Amino acid sequence: MALNDQLADMEYKLNQLIMGLSEVQRNIEGISEQLKYDIEPKLDKALEGKTAPPKKEKLSIEHMLWLVRQIAVEVREGRKIEAIKCLRKLTNCGLAEGKITIEFLEKYSDYSKKEAF
Repeated sequence: MALNDQLADMEYKLNQLIMGLSEVQRNIEGISEQLKYDIEPKLDKALEGKTAPPKKEKLSIEHMLWLVRQIAVEVREGRKIEAIKCLRKLTNCGLAEGKITIEFLEKYSDYSKKEAF
């Protein structure tokens, strides 16, 4: 194939690619319009009257330290539920994460053998 034929072939393929990309862009614009006029109002209606989840309470350093000590006391005393509540208040973790953490502390710490902090 001559150099001119190769250049012409590359130019044709490049134009095909540009046309394909233009089609993709039009499809994206169509989807964007559909989201704007069809889906967003439905989401707004579905969320109407709903409130955002409560923000985490800002704790003072003293309160955080008290919670840490309290977690140690609750674990030492075998009060798992109270320990989980304190941990969740301190870290804002979920129930499952709190349970796993407290069970880990029960199993691998020596809180039951020593005085808490």
